[in-house]
Amino acid sequence: MAFGRRILTAIVAAALAAALAGPAPPPPASAVPAPGATAPARVPYPDVLVQPPAGLDEATRKAADMQKQVEDLQAESKAIDARIKATTNSIYRQTVVVETARAQEASAQARFDERVIGMYKTGTLTPLELILSAPTFHDALDRGIFLLTVVERDQELLADATRISSDAAYQAQLLDQLRVQQVQLREAHDDRLLALQSALGRQQQLVAQLNDQQRRYLEARAAWDAAQQQQWVNSSFYGTDVPKVPAQVLEYPGTPFLVDQGEPLVYKVTSPPRTAICSWYGNADNAPTPFSTASGRIYNENEFTCASRPGGALDYEFGTRLALTLGRNHIIVVVTDHGPYHKDASGRYDRDLDLSKAAAYALGFDGVQPVTVQTVAKAQ
Repeated sequence: MAFGRRILTAIVAAALAAALAGPAPPPPASAVPAPGATAPARVPYPDVLVQPPAGLDEATRKAADMQKQVEDLQAESKAIDARIKATTNSIYRQTVVVETARAQEASAQARFDERVIGMYKTGTLTPLELILSAPTFHDALDRGIFLLTVVERDQELLADATRISSDAAYQAQLLDQLRVQQVQLREAHDDRLLALQSALGRQQQLVAQLNDQQRRYLEARAAWDAAQQQQWVNSSFYGTDVPKVPAQVLEYPGTPFLVDQGEPLVYKVTSPPRTAICSWYGNADNAPTPFSTASGRIYNENEFTCASRPGGALDYEFGTRLALTLGRNHIIVVVTDHGPYHKDASGRYDRDLDLSKAAAYALGFDGVQPVTVQTVAKAQ
């Protein structure tokens, strides 16, 4: 009798301890969704922009370079402004999500507190006293089974409260990250506007020194650049998932690299491997907002694309293809935008590439990750 009671008491006490401790908070679900529906045929990316032809006199070359710099700054400022608007929408939606999560957290905590007060803080018999005071072994067993049932219910309440609390904290963290991103985007936008004003002043001075023939070249070059950017706009493929297919990089036989359907399937390496600190950009709330990238192309989170920051450690022209490797995951992305604009505590840029959501998902990360990168080109 005493031996059986001690066993039952130990079982019930262990169950009560487990209930009060609760399960470990579950990790937040990845913000990156899995690919969904298939898509129609895509328009190919434009060719990489070429430099002015050889043989230009120095004055015309300087003016052409400055004109290109002005166009790039204008496009980048417009793209950053589009990112700011998209981030503003995300902040609004995320604020609603956080408020809802906090209300659910308060409700779950209140239910659990009420249960604890009702069962364990009444000042009457404790669960152990209730079992030990049973007149017979069978009564003690029945009381133990009843208490175990109560413990299971309490454990469910605690697990529910813990899960909701963890989700509320995660959603609040996402909101804080969006607000920091918004501030840094506005700073980048202001920097680009100042640089643009300075570049426009220098361009006007250079153009004023050119003759009619030299100016006609600049006009032709500007028209060609505008047509090139329109090609990027026309190649936009927004709002639909893009199937992925395996491609081959000749220097890595037997290693498939995933690419968007419609991209070349055989590549050659054109640079040594480097390490890039990569983040991803898009919409963590799965409510995509269309916006133009610096190339003019509409951002599609389902494509394998990325952003590269001008003047950064890894500065690539639009249309450049990059082979990315993380562990056993290998993909090829196309540079279509400028960025990232995240800064560390000292105010220095601390990331090299901003990947699309689909690219980050395919590499298997959600956040910031060092990735091996090499430039590649279509093999002839």
